[in-house]
Amino acid sequence: MFDYGDGFRVGFRSLAFKRLKIMTLLELGPVWFGAWNRACEVVLDDIEINGSSLIGQFDMALLHPMDICASLISNALSVGKSVVYSPGAFLAGEIYAYHSAVPILASYIPQSVTKFSDRMSTWERTTNTLLTIMHNFATYIDNARLSPAYQQAIYFARPPHNDRENAHAIVRQAVENMIINGFVALDFPRPLPVGFHHLSDLTLSNKASQSSRSPVKLEPEWERLLSSRKGAILFSFGTIAKSSEIPVDMKMAFLAALAKFTDYSIIWRYEEAFPEALQYEHIHLVSWLPQKDLLADERTKLFITHGGYNSLLESTKAGVPMVLIPLFVDQYGNAMRAVRLNIGVNVDKNTITAESFASAIDQVLNDQSFADRAKRMANILGDSLIAPDVALSHHLRTAAKEHSTKYTSLIQAQKFTFFDYHCADTLGILVLIIIVSCQLIY
Repeated sequence: MFDYGDGFRVGFRSLAFKRLKIMTLLELGPVWFGAWNRACEVVLDDIEINGSSLIGQFDMALLHPMDICASLISNALSVGKSVVYSPGAFLAGEIYAYHSAVPILASYIPQSVTKFSDRMSTWERTTNTLLTIMHNFATYIDNARLSPAYQQAIYFARPPHNDRENAHAIVRQAVENMIINGFVALDFPRPLPVGFHHLSDLTLSNKASQSSRSPVKLEPEWERLLSSRKGAILFSFGTIAKSSEIPVDMKMAFLAALAKFTDYSIIWRYEEAFPEALQYEHIHLVSWLPQKDLLADERTKLFITHGGYNSLLESTKAGVPMVLIPLFVDQYGNAMRAVRLNIGVNVDKNTITAESFASAIDQVLNDQSFADRAKRMANILGDSLIAPDVALSHHLRTAAKEHSTKYTSLIQAQKFTFFDYHCADTLGILVLIIIVSCQLIY
């Protein structure tokens, strides 16, 4: 439904290996919001909502959790029920967390762009609180008040003769149910209402329970690489950030570190020529690799990753420990999830050197506890009573029933103002009572 366009991919790719500074974050904003604006424009161009024959023809809509345009269009088409489907972890930074009134408690729920875990120092909690307030404010302002495309979507989505209803009131009607393609054990602990469901992982298996590793038959090329030494190390930065765009100093630091591990076959997803790497027989550059299949093989001993949620999910499900080098956005939070579970080591891209990178690899490879914990975590994730596709079908059928979440969703909390929700009015009354009491006593 949504076409993010080359601007989204190129914009994020250009920021992937930059050192994070205030100006870098300011560059990120236009890329992020511009992508969602363009996506909304594309959908509005494709669907003639006003007077469209599609109105009232749908019983249910599946909505993306990072943007509100889909909710507005769903409302405009008079869709019976809406369900938010999150392809990754339910993060504190997601827009629908705000709109669904799910508690975003800054004391132990870190914002997704931070490097914090659920155990924060006083300074980290202070920083996280400020970021949470800023995020809530930005979410309230959002594209809906700034973008012509969103204004058009809001206009179509308003009920007849109700010009005063804003985007946020419309979106709140769509967040009674959220389905999350992930494991609750991988997320930071947080309170969630009854209508929010973790499915485990739809992309890995349709079986209710499976072993931590279910190897598949590999092509001869991959068999050769996995069998040539005592084990294999996979190295990939995913699909958005290209390894070939790594700055020269960082690239040479990676190569110098990897050159030390001659006992392992290192399979590095690298899209272009890298002549300096050709001198090392154990380092193999490939433009593509079957990541899930290689992770499922017992000969894979380590996964070096950027910490994208799919990579975190696949590696944890396969029981492979990680060295994580998060690049941007949610990858910092994902890396901290792995560190929190003691199944990986986090390396800061801003300060990485050949020595620090090699030390992280050596730590994970030679400390058996990482591999043991990764296997135990894989067994936990693989032990499910209900297959993900069966669970998805059940939750969708339940959500489609009229008033299915009338008594379990946070509808009343959604109606609160900011001051009501945080009991600011109550605190004001209590402070006033204390002041008056002190005056009367003294």
